[in-house]
Amino acid sequence: MATILNVKLDTSKILMDGENPRHEIFQDQKEIINWHANILGDQLIQLMRSIAKDGLSDIEKILVQPLGNVYVVKEGNRRMAAIKLLRDPSLCDDPLFRKKIENINQPLNFNYKIDCISCDDRHRVLWMMGLRHLGQQNGAGTFKWGAAEKSRHEQDYSGKARYWRSLHFINYALEHKLITDQQAARISEKISNLDRLVPSAEFKRALGVSYKDSSVRTSIEKSVHDQVLGKILERLSEPSFIVSKIYDSAEKSSFITEILDEVANKGSQTPATKEINTSGTEKFPLPQSTNKNTSAPNQKSISVDKLEGLYPKPKPRKLQNPADRDKLFIGSLSIPPAKTKCSTLYRQIDTLKLNEHGLVVACAARALVDISSQIYVEDFKLGESLRKNSFGQIALGDMVKAASANLFKENRIPRELNNLISSGDAANPNSFLHPQALHAFMHGRYENSMTNLKEAWDRCYEEYLRALWTHIKDTQG
Repeated sequence: MATILNVKLDTSKILMDGENPRHEIFQDQKEIINWHANILGDQLIQLMRSIAKDGLSDIEKILVQPLGNVYVVKEGNRRMAAIKLLRDPSLCDDPLFRKKIENINQPLNFNYKIDCISCDDRHRVLWMMGLRHLGQQNGAGTFKWGAAEKSRHEQDYSGKARYWRSLHFINYALEHKLITDQQAARISEKISNLDRLVPSAEFKRALGVSYKDSSVRTSIEKSVHDQVLGKILERLSEPSFIVSKIYDSAEKSSFITEILDEVANKGSQTPATKEINTSGTEKFPLPQSTNKNTSAPNQKSISVDKLEGLYPKPKPRKLQNPADRDKLFIGSLSIPPAKTKCSTLYRQIDTLKLNEHGLVVACAARALVDISSQIYVEDFKLGESLRKNSFGQIALGDMVKAASANLFKENRIPRELNNLISSGDAANPNSFLHPQALHAFMHGRYENSMTNLKEAWDRCYEEYLRALWTHIKDTQG
């Protein structure tokens, strides 16, 4: 084993590593420093500000390897670039970036001698670097924090945490033995799933909770709150659970209603003796956990009477005569928030009244079909056989037909809908998809245009979009 020395070195005696795996091989020290400035940009400025204010971390020292009378940085090149630029901004070739460096406030007693770990065994140096950068390696390497761990740290450090509400419910459920350590670990691993639910009106009403001043207040009977919470967390902890079940308000409503029905039905079978078991069966290690709870005890059931009226089932949006409605969508459409353009378009369309914003709705709806179809064609690699124009674009009608054919092939839409689209709906001048359809709106044929738009939407496009996005979500998990 090589000798490892803790040494305090002046930065003038430390060289940047020209063979750092982060970049190509450089021979010149100034080139390496400017590479960091060009690639990291303002992130490097933020690092320099942090170093000037608080210094370097005491638990992550810079690793160097001796080379004659100097030392080469093997771990910590980014930090070393920041320190060298703080010491001598003229090393930066970019005048604007250099000005940012010069504006960083440095304490008068700033010390450019830094603590390093020196090791002359190249093999051991590479091994230590691997532990730091090559992931968990079945337990040998560094374990990175997940969202829940980061949020707990933020809570400890600043008193604020992004997921504070979700953490409250996880910690509460563990403390009251509503879930097991294993279930808590699975929920924490994907805490963003729970965090989709906790701000929603559906979740707050079902649990009788409200949030104020970073605290959670409960207004319903504890036994009701605990059983509903336990069942929600149990469902979220299932390995088969997918986030697409709780994307939008309608899906969250359906999810919560299903939970309440399940709790109520179990309670109504044998109210005096029926119990709800929230214990898990799959093992999932949680080394960080200090909670000794390894199995959640059975909870007493609650009767249907306690749940009745707690959370009424949502009323369907569909009217008896869809043609009389003033909104384009009859039902709800679930688009992943990550698909920003489409989700934003959908929300905007669904807030506009047809009798007030007909032209806007028509244009936005056509754009929604266009962008959604393009995403589907790209995700499922359907565009290779489709004809492109001189700009490399595929006609909207052709994209819709290709997407429809694939949805039918995957049993996502019925034959009738696929036939309707493939038989020429997109090429029909009176069709919603045809460019001439928008001319009707532009040139004053308002009433007929609204009727045509709603008929086209009812006939196929709302069902087409719903099947398209469901397929994308199911495939991408």
